[in-house]
Amino acid sequence: MPEILISILLFFILIPLVLYITTVAANFKKIRTEWSTVTIKNLIRGYLTAVAALPVALLIRPFLFLNLGFKHEIKGKPILLIHGLYHNKTAWIYIKLRLKRAGMTNIHTLNYNSFTSSYPELVLKAQKMIAKISSSNKNEKVILIGHSLGGLIAAGAASDIKTATLCEQLITLGTPYRGSILAVIAFGHLGRSLNPQSHIFNAGKEFCRDTNFSKTALISPVDEMVLPWKNLVPDTQDSATKWDIVKTPPVSHVSMLYNPETVSRLIAIIKGSH
Repeated sequence: MPEILISILLFFILIPLVLYITTVAANFKKIRTEWSTVTIKNLIRGYLTAVAALPVALLIRPFLFLNLGFKHEIKGKPILLIHGLYHNKTAWIYIKLRLKRAGMTNIHTLNYNSFTSSYPELVLKAQKMIAKISSSNKNEKVILIGHSLGGLIAAGAASDIKTATLCEQLITLGTPYRGSILAVIAFGHLGRSLNPQSHIFNAGKEFCRDTNFSKTALISPVDEMVLPWKNLVPDTQDSATKWDIVKTPPVSHVSMLYNPETVSRLIAIIKGSH
């Protein structure tokens, strides 16, 4: 029994450590030139939040069948939450609680299987869900929130001209707008499709081009899953595709979902007070 516990403990400690060593290697030039903003202290904090977030995410994942105490109400603007790769709708437990406390209870979630879905299929699924939510809310526009791949799915869906007219806001957390080099070791076709060379990231592709709704990308300065860090930034070269880039505290990729300050910034963006 002690051996099992030690093995589990080592797993939660070593996996984030390997990821952060890779993070430093992938972003070494940026870290060296911008040392004042990317400090050892921030990297250590990112690592520690990764160690804490990994068991939380794994422990709550099996409770997909539970409503987790949240009663859906058709009150306020509709919000659609889309989780990231290898996760499920339980990822939103803390954010849903905070949204509810802020008076936002008209919350919907798109759930998918990371091993049986493809990116185009999920984009189409999101488009249909956005249309359905808007229709059932007297044609109210929908606020889209996505974490990691979920943000990429939301952005892909909202890039459709018809779907864009149904969107109020798009807010993403730690989304790989240009892929991640870690995709080469991902499990499943969907994970590997996040390779920067994938068809999803065709040269010159801009998500949500010529759209009128507000677009915000929340980015952690020490994200260990989207590498290199420049891939977190959506293409904003075209003046018609304006994005707001908001930095979060130095927390890990998954812990963005559970970090109080990050979620406070998310709520402020929804309310238009960021």
